[in-house]
Amino acid sequence: EWVLEGYVIEDERVWETDQAEQLGRQGEAPLHPEWARYMGRAYRTPRAFELTAITHRSNKPLYYTPHFGAIWYTIPFVCASIYEMCERMAPGFVQDVAGFTGLTTWGGIVVQVKKNRRSDEGMQRNIMGSIMTVHRGLRLCVVVDEDIDIWEPEDVLWAIESRVSPRRDIVVYNEYGRGQAFQPSELKTGQISVADGGLGIDATVPLDQKGQFERAVYPVDEMDFSRWFSEDEMTDLRSQQDRYFKFLARTGYA
Repeated sequence: EWVLEGYVIEDERVWETDQAEQLGRQGEAPLHPEWARYMGRAYRTPRAFELTAITHRSNKPLYYTPHFGAIWYTIPFVCASIYEMCERMAPGFVQDVAGFTGLTTWGGIVVQVKKNRRSDEGMQRNIMGSIMTVHRGLRLCVVVDEDIDIWEPEDVLWAIESRVSPRRDIVVYNEYGRGQAFQPSELKTGQISVADGGLGIDATVPLDQKGQFERAVYPVDEMDFSRWFSEDEMTDLRSQQDRYFKFLARTGYA
């Protein structure tokens, strides 16, 4: 669709902004929002490529430009890579992987698992530990059961609130491992980020206690609200519902 022409430049470093060059110091002048959504600072960096020309298809070339930090910029690839790794470790155990804009692209992840047999118990901890230690810069990993909609943040929060033992199910992983640049809360050794640790939350139900954690479900399919409300009234009521309430109304979950 598009072709960028130019040449590679070796062994040349330039200041990212005029202000940084005037200061003559790195990491002080503002540059742009970084992945963690804090203001990034300008550095003296390699001038890696000199652009000389841009060409494209003459008939409406595709032009897809998700802004840096947008959910479609990174999340699909992060989720897919984590799912693939988990599938290698325990085929069929992980059902889905989700991320949210509020988790700053690769800063956090939610994993949905399904325990089918006694030997599956504890595998969620193995999965969580592997994700937290392999995925550089990950600050939060939440593991939930298959009855939780991992694309509904409030459903994930409900699982944490109702299924997590603070002493047993919350673990800090990967302290002092390799951190992620431009995360202010990471420790620094020289100019290298050192991980301050990531929070792993096991919000799954112990397999032998499944019966105690059965989600209550209202018979929403049996309700015909048109007997009491007009179509306009129902449309007005739905417009007042937030996203999570609509999810509960659709599924019947209490």
